[in-house]
Amino acid sequence: MVSYRQAVEALQPVIPQLFDAVSEGLEHAVRYHADEEYQRQDDAHFFPTVARRKVLDRLYRAGLIARHPKGDRPLLSMSGLLVPYENVVIWVRKMRKVRSDPVEHEIPLPQSRRQRQFWRQEPVLDLPGLPTDNLLLLWSEDHGVLDPAMTLVRPLGGDHRRDNLRYEWAGPLRREMATFSAADLDELRPAPRQSTLWEEDTG
Repeated sequence: MVSYRQAVEALQPVIPQLFDAVSEGLEHAVRYHADEEYQRQDDAHFFPTVARRKVLDRLYRAGLIARHPKGDRPLLSMSGLLVPYENVVIWVRKMRKVRSDPVEHEIPLPQSRRQRQFWRQEPVLDLPGLPTDNLLLLWSEDHGVLDPAMTLVRPLGGDHRRDNLRYEWAGPLRREMATFSAADLDELRPAPRQSTLWEEDTG
């Protein structure tokens, strides 16, 4: 079982790429809406879909997106981005922020069969080598600008019921953590356990 500190250390080489990819996706979505004179409020799902498409392309080119075994294409649809790296597999999701809670982002409920497997720490990718830990990476934005902190979560299980969601730990992931020393990493602590469970942000 990977700890919060170990997860951050494992991800250090790709933290800048993750932040750059999401930022680029948001910038692309903002430009697209401006060029087409679209209003975000007219279709709450369209803006994040455009952003995710660009994020997927950026991470795919970097070799960080899980590919389908029967073709050179991403394993998941646009509803999720799977990033296998070192001994972890990350499911990247856009979520709302929780400003009154120690955990900065709402932890999503697993809706599909694959998501429930992932949340239970069951393998969803056929990867060689050592067993992997499944992690969630949750991000949010404010008027098309990526918020400075994402949230990293190690889920343990759940379904569509809020009271069935379980997780081992949750803690922030920031761009500057890419250059943390061993001493800096040793000082990292996960956030206190939150009491409220939430759903995915679509807009």
